Amino acid sequence: MSAPHLSGIVAMLKNARPEWSPAAIKSALMTTADVTHPDGTLIIDETTGRPNCFAMGAGLVNPTRALDPGLVYNLAPADYIPYVCGLGYEENFVKDIIAQPMMNVSCATVRKIEGKDLNYPSIMVTLTPAVPEVVVRRTVTNIGDPLSLYTADVVTPKGVAVEVVPNVLGFRVMLRRSDFTVKLTRGPDAAANGTAEGSLRWVSRATANTPSVVRSPFCSIHYLITNYRIDSCELSLDIFCME
Repeated sequence: MSAPHLSGIVAMLKNARPEWSPAAIKSALMTTADVTHPDGTLIIDETTGRPNCFAMGAGLVNPTRALDPGLVYNLAPADYIPYVCGLGYEENFVKDIIAQPMMNVSCATVRKIEGKDLNYPSIMVTLTPAVPEVVVRRTVTNIGDPLSLYTADVVTPKGVAVEVVPNVLGFRVMLRRSDFTVKLTRGPDAAANGTAEGSLRWVSRATANTPSVVRSPFCSIHYLITNYRIDSCELSLDIFCME
């Protein structure tokens, strides 16, 4: 029954913030979600009895905090074109997906991106012995306090080194955009197969009482075999990190 509740919360957010895009609303819901139950207990997979990002998604929606997320990972319709073109589909099929006849898209002239670089509020990568390091790009937009400073706080996945550049984002005006990269490197103590999860939090202490926290979950998938491919599943797995 989560879908009706989320639909109602989205309608509330759109009414309160009519200028927000669907991607901004989605980002606000994900980055402000609670990662534990109200009593402080962990959100677990009912089948295994263990917590993991695929069971909890981004967490439990907090509508009040979602009204003021501070930063959002925004996307316009045109931002999806480099990703769709990067999937390798034929030109006609890409145009059917985009479904905008007025937009004459040619994948031959579009800069293509991988699913990991689509500006989502969550991050999912695959690390193998052949490709032990992956760099992910993200852009955040300031919709909170005009004058604010955010510092990166990383919960590192087990066996994975994480580097955020830059690790401090400063804003002087509303709607200012800022780019950053996240480099994830598989270490010698990483699991041969399976997943490791962590999070990136942008924390601002602009207000004296409660800091503004923008949390993005990330999940790294480890495979011992070197020719494993995720391809188009990469985006759908990314969405699993959202509740």
